[in-house]
Amino acid sequence: MEAVSFTEIGAEQTQAAAPARDFRVTVADETGFDFRGAEYRDLYQRAKASLFQHPLWLGAVFEQLIPRRDGTACVRTVRRLSDGRLCLAWPMIKRRIGPVPFMDGVDCDVSDYNPIIVDASLDVSTLQDAIRRDRSRLPPLGLARIRRIRADQASALAPLEGIRFSPMGYHAHEAPLSPDFSSWRKEALSASFVKTLDQLRRRLAKRGELSFREERDPAAIRAAFAQMREFRKGRFEGDPLLNPLYFDFYQRVAVAGAPEGFARTFVLSLDSRPISVIFGLSDAERFMFLMIAFDPAPELKNFSVGLLTIESLIEDCIARRQSVFDLTIGDEPYKQRFGTRHQPMLAAWVGNPALTAAADAAFRGVIAWRKRKAG
Repeated sequence: MEAVSFTEIGAEQTQAAAPARDFRVTVADETGFDFRGAEYRDLYQRAKASLFQHPLWLGAVFEQLIPRRDGTACVRTVRRLSDGRLCLAWPMIKRRIGPVPFMDGVDCDVSDYNPIIVDASLDVSTLQDAIRRDRSRLPPLGLARIRRIRADQASALAPLEGIRFSPMGYHAHEAPLSPDFSSWRKEALSASFVKTLDQLRRRLAKRGELSFREERDPAAIRAAFAQMREFRKGRFEGDPLLNPLYFDFYQRVAVAGAPEGFARTFVLSLDSRPISVIFGLSDAERFMFLMIAFDPAPELKNFSVGLLTIESLIEDCIARRQSVFDLTIGDEPYKQRFGTRHQPMLAAWVGNPALTAAADAAFRGVIAWRKRKAG
């Protein structure tokens, strides 16, 4: 994919508002930015961002994870000059690669989608022009990288101008949901998969009473995370839940986000025994599935407890009238069984044209090497 002009990619946004000739902004790199404050919450509501840009999530990333990373964390902000209203926020970590200033994204290996946060009501070309006029007082941008951009969210980066994209070699997967669970199963799942799920659930129910519930009490959420960590021990190399830093991050988000329904933790139990725990982020439209763990006991080995847990959660989402079940990034085969559609994932390079071209070429080479090694 070549360097792009966002005049075309941002066409939908460009048509949403008439250009304002007197629109002026100030561009600044701010430390100590308050993601939990009213100013950012207001911008988030006006932006086409993902749940990974939610004030609670980004606040936790900046408070708990970024201080453990090399570099200086900051947020590049664009504010309307007339009243100081926040128009754009670009979280980043400032580093250097030799003599070249390097701005990295803040996914910290926990955020699967990372568009910048920009007021979607603003005209893209007007905002581009305004940023171009003011940013000259900032140091030149050597090279910046933003990983994990969904192809259908690329237009959110339109105000940055002159971006080069590299394919990351994998996809995001999501399942559209219909208003009725039975109808969704018939429309989205193969008949053989439906039959398999029904058989597994009947066989498991013979061993005890199955129940699926959301945990909302802080103590119950912590207990569910402790159980999830126990289930996952020794199963995945580099498992973040076995790292105290990341375990604490996810658990705190789960507890803090439960009252407003942003973070949801569910437990599937057989009688009173938890056999599966699943966690994700949620809004009125979308549930984003982040992690799951299930009991590895030999007597449960042939019941596909993970698949049954996902199906139970989808039923809950439909009951809440959510329209998308997002299985996020990674091309695991099981995702396709739930009737998913996919989006390519991209890395974005911003800055000096020669540096972005070199970074793009190098990144594509790494992806090609990984594919050859895996194949």
